[in-house]
Amino acid sequence: MNETKLTVPADRPVILIERWFDAPRHLVWKATTTPELIKRWYMPACVEMLSCEIDLRVGGAWRIGIRSPDFGPTAMYGELREIAAPERLVRTYIFEPFPQAVAIETAVLVADGARTKLELEIAHASFAARDGHVGSGMEAGVREAHQQLEALVRSL
Repeated sequence: MNETKLTVPADRPVILIERWFDAPRHLVWKATTTPELIKRWYMPACVEMLSCEIDLRVGGAWRIGIRSPDFGPTAMYGELREIAAPERLVRTYIFEPFPQAVAIETAVLVADGARTKLELEIAHASFAARDGHVGSGMEAGVREAHQQLEALVRSL
């Protein structure tokens, strides 16, 4: 079984996430960049996704509206900075309740035959922002979302 690995380096304010998926890279790319598919896996069961919009071009905006037990209706959003389909996507990530805590997410999809490894780096401006993100319970949410993504890409 594939497991999500989350690490927090001591020397940089980043979160590193890795996960293998039993699907070819083009399907993982499709599932992570297509709003209709993102709606099927991105949030853990305790969070309701209200909307998902992506203007998939450099300079394009993305926004996911949610209703969470902790924050009620809110959103995460940002701008796409780099797109190299189907292997690399860089975007800003802002959680609406904390607009000053802008993070940079870099997702790399590494192909290995019929399997794909997701390497995600979430770079924060400070250790406090990074630690707040990790302390929010995001690890359990990411693990659940990745299990849902695994099931989705296997069905595509």
